[in-house]
Amino acid sequence: MCENKPSDLYRSLGISIFGPLKSPLDNITDLSLETIIESEMLREIPIINSLLAIADFGINISDRYLAKKIIMFLKCINDRNLHSEPKFVKHRETILSDETKLNKEMELIYIMLDRFLELEKAQILANFYISFVNEEIDWTIFCELNSVLDRLILSDIQLLNKLYDKLRFDDEQNYTSEDYPPGYEFFPRGFIPYGEIENKIAFSRILSLGLAERELPQLQKSQVSADNNFRLYDCSISDYGVIFFENGFIHN
Repeated sequence: MCENKPSDLYRSLGISIFGPLKSPLDNITDLSLETIIESEMLREIPIINSLLAIADFGINISDRYLAKKIIMFLKCINDRNLHSEPKFVKHRETILSDETKLNKEMELIYIMLDRFLELEKAQILANFYISFVNEEIDWTIFCELNSVLDRLILSDIQLLNKLYDKLRFDDEQNYTSEDYPPGYEFFPRGFIPYGEIENKIAFSRILSLGLAERELPQLQKSQVSADNNFRLYDCSISDYGVIFFENGFIHN
């Protein structure tokens, strides 16, 4: 397998990210791994060409899947049409002239792409990186978000989406005291009763990662009954969960 230095691989990844792709990557998810490797168009992408060049005895299944995740990552960035944006241009000039910075950023991206089992995570990682390049998050937050992403499964993200939508829905409402649930002195903005959470394992996971929070309902003691046990506690997305979701999925 490969004698190329890791720094050579990281530079080819950096060039692939910051140099606009010559051809669109439409319908990439429908392509087989074999088709991806045999495609002359995709071989023009520096990082894909590098992956093929370092395979002495053919590229294995794991490397082929990594290639598909890398292409998904690049497609997400390419589709955002950022290559002429001032902050993107500034970061490109900086990173391609600073080998230490280049290696630091590309190493993390490469390692995370290699670790992910789901193609969808490559797209989320790309969105996180765009937020970093656009100076919407710093390097520390970028690394933390990727660490959390690595530990999530897709059903966790579906639940996080539900909690985020509930928060934004409540933000748009003009609630009055008449709308407060029984026993509340305020409206529990963004909260969903625990009994309405179908995937409780997913909630436990996002709770442990700091993406969600829970609070005991503000029920008056005289109103606590068997019926109220259904609530147990109220669940909502946390401030950190909002950062994760908006940088991974919500694009300006």
